[in-house]
Amino acid sequence: MNIDFMKPYWLWLLPILVGFIWYLARKGQFASTFRRRLHTGMRIAVCSCIVLAMATPQISKKSDITATVFAVDRSASVKNIDISAFMKEANDARGIKDSVGMVCFGKEAGVELLPSLEGTLPTEGFLTYVDEGASDLASALKLSGSILPKGTAKRIVLVSDGEETTSDALLQAKALAAQGVTIDGYGLTEEIGQEVQITDLEIPALINKNTAYDIAVRIDSNVGTPLNVRLYKGNTLIANESISVTSGESRIVFSDTTAEGGGVVYRAEITPEKDTQSKNNKFFAYTYIDDIPRVLLIGDGKDTEGWNGIISASKLQVERVSAGGVPVSTERLQGYDCVVMANVSAKDLPEGFLEVLEAYVKTLGGGLIVSGGEDSYALGEYFHTQLADMLPVDMELKTEGEEPDLAMIMVIDRSGSMSGGAYGITQLEMAKEAAIRSLDGFKEKDQVGIIAFDDQYQWAVPMTLVSGNKAAIQQQIGEIQVGGGTSILPGLTEAVRALSESKAKEKHIILLTDGQAEQEGYDPVLAKIKNNGITLSSVAVGSGADTSLLRKLADAGNGRYYFTDEFTDLPSIFAKETLLAGKEYLNNRHFYPKQKDASAILSDITSVPRLGGYIGTTAKSRGDVVLISDRDEPILATWQYGLGRTVAWTPDVGGRWTKEWLSSKEGSSILRNTLGWVINAQMAQDMKLTAESGAKKSSLRLEMPFDESISKITATVLNSQGKEFKTQFNMTAPGVYQGELETAQEGAYVANLLIEKKESKDYYKTGFALSYPSEYDMTKKGSGSALLQQIVSASGGRMLTKGNEVFASRPLPEVNQKDLSMLFMVLGMLLFLLDIAFRRFTVLLLTLEGMGFSMGNVKKIAVKEKKNPLENVAKNKVSEQIPIKAKADKKEILEKATKENTAAKLVASKKKRGI
Repeated sequence: MNIDFMKPYWLWLLPILVGFIWYLARKGQFASTFRRRLHTGMRIAVCSCIVLAMATPQISKKSDITATVFAVDRSASVKNIDISAFMKEANDARGIKDSVGMVCFGKEAGVELLPSLEGTLPTEGFLTYVDEGASDLASALKLSGSILPKGTAKRIVLVSDGEETTSDALLQAKALAAQGVTIDGYGLTEEIGQEVQITDLEIPALINKNTAYDIAVRIDSNVGTPLNVRLYKGNTLIANESISVTSGESRIVFSDTTAEGGGVVYRAEITPEKDTQSKNNKFFAYTYIDDIPRVLLIGDGKDTEGWNGIISASKLQVERVSAGGVPVSTERLQGYDCVVMANVSAKDLPEGFLEVLEAYVKTLGGGLIVSGGEDSYALGEYFHTQLADMLPVDMELKTEGEEPDLAMIMVIDRSGSMSGGAYGITQLEMAKEAAIRSLDGFKEKDQVGIIAFDDQYQWAVPMTLVSGNKAAIQQQIGEIQVGGGTSILPGLTEAVRALSESKAKEKHIILLTDGQAEQEGYDPVLAKIKNNGITLSSVAVGSGADTSLLRKLADAGNGRYYFTDEFTDLPSIFAKETLLAGKEYLNNRHFYPKQKDASAILSDITSVPRLGGYIGTTAKSRGDVVLISDRDEPILATWQYGLGRTVAWTPDVGGRWTKEWLSSKEGSSILRNTLGWVINAQMAQDMKLTAESGAKKSSLRLEMPFDESISKITATVLNSQGKEFKTQFNMTAPGVYQGELETAQEGAYVANLLIEKKESKDYYKTGFALSYPSEYDMTKKGSGSALLQQIVSASGGRMLTKGNEVFASRPLPEVNQKDLSMLFMVLGMLLFLLDIAFRRFTVLLLTLEGMGFSMGNVKKIAVKEKKNPLENVAKNKVSEQIPIKAKADKKEILEKATKENTAAKLVASKKKRGI
């Protein structure tokens, strides 16, 4: 233990100050010698403490404990090497003051054993999981250094082949050496047998459609051998050749062309006759075929004409099909960059199309636009379908506060003509089935009534609360029988009367008939419908129905008119009416849309034209609502769905509500911008995404031009099976971003990049391929022993050959220093305060002085007794009484000392005056 002064030049003040204080004490006036000595000593002590504090004294102590952390490489290149003998020798050679710990590493590092004097190094069967697909020596050294305890001599033993695949271990070793950590090395070597591998599959990142291009397969080998090379495009074998390679590098070049745009995956495989490791015999590559985007337009009539003009003006390829002619496979659908559904009903689409459409958008990154009309959204029966999940709006209208209750009456024709049908099922039976199915759409407080009519009406089901009564209502519906002629007005009048007396907030009538009835007498009934807030929808079944009358009744009753010659459609019609009853899905009024959320779609748009209506929907919380109506309902909403983008445009594009919109420059520009936004940008040539796999995880590297306005980059990644992964990138250098993927499965991946800037969000679709981990790449081996030697030399360590050499020498001990400046400063302050207390409080000084006087008398008597050991018994008795007097009451001693002190002062005063 040593004491050093960091600023020793202050110490020369000490003798000067001591001499000065002593001089002042000799010249000063003190009441007694005791006081002079006390005050002088206190002042010398205070000054000494201050000077010592200014000199910055430090006490140093060298550590006597040595902490050693073994960093053990467990990557694939050395996992078969047995190090148990080395570890056992190291365990046996430990001293009682050797603390040991262990870190295991591959692609990442983990703590196997924290350093301790009691711990025992494991020799095999390590518990720490590591990804063996890479070797990150730098991370292992950093973690090992971080767990070395303070106050010890620090050492790391790096047990590895030195073949690092990531980071910079030498730089980390130099940083640890600067912290006093010594790194010893124990080299692991595993001989490479006969080995052949695919090192690269070279292909341009961006290729034009219908242009010939080369795909080069690079093969490295350390032995001459015949082999078979196979090249796949997707899952299709396009080349299969048998060749021979010599030791060194070989390149086999294939040519190909692609007629369709989009991402293309190539896979090369080899089967050598002589080989040791098969994991490096397969390689993947990804490229993008540039093409003019293609749009699939689904719909009929005027609804598609508006979109056709918008798409053509955008210089895109367009293919128009009816709802029944859409592709029902992802292979056919992935040839399009965007799908536009123009007022298409779900019932007109083939079975399975919506499932394929969802996979096309979510997994393949396609775009989707849905425009409004009377057969779209809720009116198109898309409730609880895949389309409802894909769009940024909910089909159902969300009402404020309490959900309104509904009273609905079904006025059903039971005349003789309703006994017709097909396949043994009558139209009346299907109408009854439709009424029964519609019960599932009623809510808790809703009521239903059913009036069956021929030439007279009859309450088949009186007004009844649906909840809790479904079974009874179904039985009553089932008892309806076919009757005679057809008379609509009596049954309709009764239904209006019953609903006029109802207190329900929403009142609705469904009228179904297949025949002719009265042509006049409806005006009073329609007036009562209007005055009592009742709505009326009508269903014409077959060509014999009075379609003109039924349409007129539906229009006057502010409801919907249906015609079907397929009576099997009745259940879906009734279910739809139950759903839509009393809700204003159709909004027929003129208004000017307002902007809500910022979007690139409105770039350079300063004003918007007027709209004449739209379909009511409700915005989803995560969607971007670009335009809203005068009632704050969505007009234009967008969002990201998986790898693709979807847009909800609630007006039509056929001219019913958008005549002024389509004829204006701004309106057409917004729709063109929407189309451009939903089609993902083609692969940018200045953006490169690559990946390097490990055993369980993979590292992603994104290179792009540096942009300081970028705040965040995230990616949604999908593999060929449609499994989704999320990752976030962090900038490691200007224009270079690193991310981690929670998989190392070989194959092709599609990535949708979201680049968030201060005032905008940009999406880019790209792809990459994952091949075998670099740990299996023999071309990256051979420099490990040199790196290991450099790491050891940088820290002043040793290359070990046996385990018992680890503790044969001690690393540089750590010297612990403690600064005593504050201690002396505090001590000086306390002494200074004590000196002030003695001068300010006389009682304290007198007490101390009295105690000093009494102890002085005791000492004098003791000395005198020592000089006269043969004194008589009387003197011995006096000597025996001295301790008793010394222990006498403090008050008596103080009084005696005070009197004696006063007498001494009087004598001194008389002498001074010459008396």
